Amino acid sequence: MRALLQRVRGVSDYTALTETTSFRFPEDNDEEPPYRPPQSDVSPVQQPQSPRPQSASAPVVVPAPAATDTSKASPGAPQYVARMQAFHEKGQAQEHVKVRTTIIPARTATVMQQTSSLEARWIPAAESIVIAGIRIPGMVYVGRELHAVDSRNPEPALIDPLAHVSTNPDISGATLNYWPSYCDISPNARCAYLQWLASGRRNPGVNISYVFLFFYGLERRALYDAQTEDAARDELPAIAQEVETLLDVYGEHNTFKRYASAFLDHLRCLPEVFRGRKIQLPSERVGDELPMDLRRGLGILAKRGAPVPANWAYAWVTLDPEVRLRMPAVRCATEFKLLFGHRYRQQFGDGMTLKEAKQSLTHTYRPASAGMHLERRIQTEIPDVCTLRKPQRDLRTLAESVTEELEAYSRFLGKSPQEAGSLAAAAVLPAELVRGRPSETILSLVAWIKTHGRLSQLPLVETSRLLAFFFPHAPADVSKKDALLVSAVLEKIKVGLEPDLRFSGISLAQADRVVLFPMPADSPPEASSEYTSATLVLHLASQVVHADGVVTPDEERHLEQQLETAFALCDAERVRLRAHLRYLLANPQSMNGMKKRLQEASAEMRQAIAECCAAIACAGGGVEPGEIKVLQRIFKTLGLEESQVYAMVHGQAALVQSGRMQNQDNSSSRPPLRDTAAPACAGIGLDAARIAEKLRQTEEVARFLDGIFSNEEDAPSGPVPPASDSNETLVLLPGLDQAHTWLLRRLLENVSWPRDAYNALVRELGLMAEGAIETINEAAFAEFDAALIDADDDLILIETALLEEYLHVD
Repeated sequence: MRALLQRVRGVSDYTALTETTSFRFPEDNDEEPPYRPPQSDVSPVQQPQSPRPQSASAPVVVPAPAATDTSKASPGAPQYVARMQAFHEKGQAQEHVKVRTTIIPARTATVMQQTSSLEARWIPAAESIVIAGIRIPGMVYVGRELHAVDSRNPEPALIDPLAHVSTNPDISGATLNYWPSYCDISPNARCAYLQWLASGRRNPGVNISYVFLFFYGLERRALYDAQTEDAARDELPAIAQEVETLLDVYGEHNTFKRYASAFLDHLRCLPEVFRGRKIQLPSERVGDELPMDLRRGLGILAKRGAPVPANWAYAWVTLDPEVRLRMPAVRCATEFKLLFGHRYRQQFGDGMTLKEAKQSLTHTYRPASAGMHLERRIQTEIPDVCTLRKPQRDLRTLAESVTEELEAYSRFLGKSPQEAGSLAAAAVLPAELVRGRPSETILSLVAWIKTHGRLSQLPLVETSRLLAFFFPHAPADVSKKDALLVSAVLEKIKVGLEPDLRFSGISLAQADRVVLFPMPADSPPEASSEYTSATLVLHLASQVVHADGVVTPDEERHLEQQLETAFALCDAERVRLRAHLRYLLANPQSMNGMKKRLQEASAEMRQAIAECCAAIACAGGGVEPGEIKVLQRIFKTLGLEESQVYAMVHGQAALVQSGRMQNQDNSSSRPPLRDTAAPACAGIGLDAARIAEKLRQTEEVARFLDGIFSNEEDAPSGPVPPASDSNETLVLLPGLDQAHTWLLRRLLENVSWPRDAYNALVRELGLMAEGAIETINEAAFAEFDAALIDADDDLILIETALLEEYLHVD
């Protein structure tokens, strides 16, 4: 009937046929209804579902059919045609004639012209059209007889205005196939598609096939029409913006995201889209290649000879499909990005400069539409820096180095993710991250330190108050591990601590008060041989200055000057030595445990130490009887005759009274402490160069310090694990010592251990119960990133499967 009416009416305007026109003809015995003028609105059942208000302007109404030769009509048609012509000649219309019209809003100032065919056309974004009573916005193809670009099949995106549209929409898309085409989908699906278009194309709950159906039209317009039509080229920026919006709404669908992202990259290679657009740094990779925006931006930087910023370098290495980031970089992504930027600027300054590659950047796109099978390729004038291997190697090496710096922090988070912002976590973080991204606990610690005045004044603080920041439930005793934790965290915020186990061997457990000082940026991570020797002498000398119960400024200053002159210390070591001296003067030390170790020193070293202590005793201008007694005790400890004390003291006193001490070490790179050289004096003087020479024996002095300042009872007194024979030397986990390896072998005998049995086992080995678990788990995390022991109050569980898989044990 539809074809018949078309021939009878002779209407050539395809725009007037965008709606199905239906008539109900009265029978011969029906009475003609009274004439009513045509209405612009349709019946209530077929009211257009438009998201926009109707225009106030008069709509374009389908014109009355012209007189037509009815001889070509099918049988039975003449009487209807004649009656229809009679109605129009009389200027009458049937009340029940229903006409759906194409309504064009006045603001578009567009009047659809009648044509002689049903040729399809593109509806621009500024126009809208009514299809089956539903007003839809532009950016769609409407009409008939439009073939696909690469085949003779109908264009999938073409909306046929004569195709039947149901009133029951298939929102879920249950009737759709994989490659939808408007001419092939069901009437229910057409209804859902038109309603989605009318709603503005922003409904995230719609079936993604409807989005693809619209997307096919954008592909055709941009990739095919724009090759020959100026109007299509002018629309390319609007098409790119529409694809960006669709990605924002429907980007969670991976297939659509892949096609839309690639299509967008292709459009951005076109000058009409790229011109005047600021390149956005991508944050993710879609597909198996570097994002096109990243490649384009790097190429432009290379072409201009501009340095690559740190954030672009980070995106280059992290989005590179050939780079596989290890666990620390993935688990600690934020820290990895911050540290990478810092290390990148340290190594490359403002950024690495790329050479201009010979090969230009090209992009190939395979459309999603079934109507466009062939790939589309664009070649730009931008160099393709991805062909340069050296900058990529440099960035990968840097990324691996940063990853290694975060390994300790990553293992810590793997075991205790809830402790991410704790001071214990800060201890294993690189210092740049602790200072650049401080946690609340770090900020609280810094605020408390500032209440004690300037660090340059070497403030004394209570040890218990300091430890409270690190251990809310203060332990009964401060272990070596705890003391190192405190020192490490303070070092991250450029605050030094004395005593520091790494430099002096004195534990925090032995100090009621500690000294804080500003730590220079170039501070060495461990004690040098010079500093170790100076610390040994300083400890003995502090016994002398404490002898009379009063530490004069002259004694303190003289002691400091003598040590700085005698030992070649760097600036950072001098600052630490002053802080250590302040600690020793505020916390008198005993000489228990020193005798045996000092007597192991060579005779020349012991003589040099004795001379130094005698010189310090004379620094105040006179020697008190109490100081003589201390010197005699030191001499006795050194294995020297007590009678030598008076000879050395008299000689040093004569030298002090002369007003100057001669510095004979002319080869020192440091300027002398005094401007005027002192004359040589008779008697036994303090020869700084000779003392330094005698004390520069690193291994010997270090061996003394291992036990001089530590309590002998700190060493474990439990039994030593049984000696291993040749069959028991298997290392279960790298990093474990003999005791912990033997413990692990015993634990693997059972899947679980009662807490009491476990405690008895570690006591036999002289180990700490919780410390042994932590040590074994740390080794396990280092090997296979998982804990081997799970402990609670009553039971110790052993994950034997992990170790068996690791060792390939049956």
